[in-house]
Order: sequence, then structure tokens, then C-alpha cells
Amino acid sequence: MDAALGSLLDRLQGFVSKNLFLTGFLPIAAFLSLDILLTIAFFPSSRNVITALFALDLTEQAVTWAMIFLLVFVAGLVISSLNPWMKQLLEGYYLPETLRKRLVRNQRNELHNLKQRRKTRVPELVQYGRAYQTWPKELAEARRKGEIKQRFANNEPEDTTLSEELEICKKRVSDLYNQNEYIPFSEMQQLFNKLEKEMRAKPASKIHKLDQLHVNFREDWLEYALEEIEMFETTWWTERRLRFPQNTHNLGPTQLANVAEVHREYGLQRYGLDVELFWLRLLKIVKADKEFYPILEDAKTQLDFSVAISVLLMVHTFFWPALFWSALFLLGVPTLSPYLLILLIAAVSLIGAWAFYGIAVQNYRSFGEAVRSAIDLYRFELLKALHVSLPKDSREEKELWEQLATWTSQEGGNPILYVHEETQKTTNEVDAG
Repeated sequence: MDAALGSLLDRLQGFVSKNLFLTGFLPIAAFLSLDILLTIAFFPSSRNVITALFALDLTEQAVTWAMIFLLVFVAGLVISSLNPWMKQLLEGYYLPETLRKRLVRNQRNELHNLKQRRKTRVPELVQYGRAYQTWPKELAEARRKGEIKQRFANNEPEDTTLSEELEICKKRVSDLYNQNEYIPFSEMQQLFNKLEKEMRAKPASKIHKLDQLHVNFREDWLEYALEEIEMFETTWWTERRLRFPQNTHNLGPTQLANVAEVHREYGLQRYGLDVELFWLRLLKIVKADKEFYPILEDAKTQLDFSVAISVLLMVHTFFWPALFWSALFLLGVPTLSPYLLILLIAAVSLIGAWAFYGIAVQNYRSFGEAVRSAIDLYRFELLKALHVSLPKDSREEKELWEQLATWTSQEGGNPILYVHEETQKTTNEVDAG
């Protein structure tokens, strides 16, 4: 099935691009087919049109189907062409100013809540880091003193059980560990204090429970707790960088808007390169890499497809109920199950639009990662293509990209002087002669 679909896409690519087929023709064909089925199901009078279509002779049917295909193709072309506008729509670009400001505040609150999650863990990260360096040594010293104390007593220990307080602390930490949950530093510290105190008083080598607890604390629980909080820190920074721009003044009203800003911010912060300004130039360089470019193209197609489906489902959420009520009350067209139709179509379309919006956000992250990789790998090749000398270091590179941005923008600026390699070679040969 996958091979057949791939073959079909390759053949259609001779007539239209794969991006156009997947982001324009296919979505509009699927939605129109769904709309026809819904029309037949809920508007009985529309079945006469379908019956009349199939009653035509073969020539008339062929012409009719060709016209339908052409209309669907044109509609798909329009949908594909409107994809940049659809992205702006999902980014909240066309929202009223009052609603836009409110949504920006919501995004700012989400960022604040994200920061608060880390704020509660940062002190524990420091504490666990110190504890990992000192606690094993302190427990080893406590164990040594307990052994020495018992050696001077010159007899077997009378009490070979753990104290009730130590058992309680052990159970709390053990339960969190077994359930793969985070172990708060306060719990670990209480267990450490009780364990150290008991090991100073009793010989761990002669008390199996105490010896096993020492091993579990040192080799399992403490390492697990440190790894968990370090993983949280790494995950938190990844989420922070992918969801929100570093410059909080550029926060957008939607998740997609913020991911788009993160996408643009990467080149500017690291290299001084404005990806929106230089993307078409860089794309020409990327296309020369037959292995990397398909990755970028697939990421872009997935993004465009999810955006198109999300917007079409949003249209369905309002279009069908409006069409139904217009047909029922304005035109008097008989229908079936009116209230069920409104609720079902609106609810399913809205849920689908929300789901595909979330997919679009994830696909934008993947596309952004592909673009960031292209910037990392090919920015120097672009400078060579522009006949500009490569910078000596990162500081000079930022200055160069900023100068190029000024030069290529409407602001103008001083032109960057260069000598073409072939011209320089000819000049050198003349001078040598």
C-alpha cells in the first residue's frame, strides 16, 4: 500500500509538486467528498442531483467529472497558495487588538508558570549536587566508626533491627523510587540523617538490613534522585527554548506564533543572520544537498498539511451549522435530525481542528529544527555564493550578517566590496606577466 501510494505521488509529481498535492489537492478533495456525503445524508432532496449525474451518458459524465476534477484541482491550488496566510491566521496575526492582548497575557502566564516549575527545583538541584559529593563519604565514615565501636565492645550487637524512624524514612523514599516519582530533597536528607546516626551506633557489616539500606541509598536512591532532577533541568530548558522566544517582548498570542518567533530568533541570536531575509538565498544552497534537502522538504510538507487541515476543520465548525440553519429557516429545505447535525458536526470539527492545531505546532518545531540545521551547516556556503570573505571569528560573523541584512534591506547602507575569484586570478596572472 505504501509503495503504491509512493508510486502514485511520484507520477503525479510530473504534473504537480508533492507539496501541492498533499497540502492542497488532497485536503480539499477529502473535505469535498465528506461534504457531499453529509449533504446526501442530511438533505434528502440533494440525492436527485446525484441520481441525475449518473443518469447521463458516458460522454457527458466524462465531461462532468473532468470539470469537477478541474474545479477540485483549482481549489487545491488556492488552498496551497493560501497556506502562508493560514499560518498567520493560526499565529493570531489577524485577531482584534483587544483579543490579541488578552491571548498574549495568557501566553505570558504560561511562561510564568513554566518558570515557577523550575524555580522550585533549582535549590534542590544545587543541594543534590553537593549531597552526591559529600554524603557517600560521610556515610562511609559513619560506617567505619560504627564498626570500630562494635570491635571494642567485643561481642555481637544486641539490636539487629532498624529503628522505627529509619524504617519510616526508608519506606517513603523506597516507595517514591519504586513508583518512578521524584524524591524531594527533604525526604532524602531525613533518610540520610537517620541512616548516618544509626550507622555510627551499629556495625553495618553484621546487620544485613542496615548494610543493604546503605547500599541502596548510595547506589540506587541518591543516584536516581540526582539523575531525575538533572533530567528535569535539561527537559525544562528544552521546553523553554522550543515554546517561547528568549526575548519575552516578542511573545505572540498563540503557541504557533511563539514557535515561529523561536524559529526566527535562532539565527539572529547565534550568528546575527535573519532567516526570514536570507531564507530563499540559503534554500538555493540547501537544494544542492540531495540528502539533506528531502528532510527539509518533508518537514515543510507536514507543517503545511497540518495547517491546511486545521483551518479547513475550523471552517467546517462554523460553515455547516450556518448552512443548515440557512437551508432550514430561510430556504425551507427539508433536513434530517437538525439539532443532532449541528452538535455533531460542530463538535467533531472543533475537536479535530484543535487536534490538528497541536500537530501543526509540533510540526513547526520539527520544521524549525530542520531550518536551524540548514543555518548551521550552510551559512558559510551562502557567504561564498555571495562572494563575501568568510569571517575570522563569531563576533566578526555577526557583524557581517548584520551588514548584509542592512545592505539587502530597503534601508540600503554601504555596499560590501568584494573581488570575484576569477577576476582576482586574472589580475594576478597579468601582474605576474
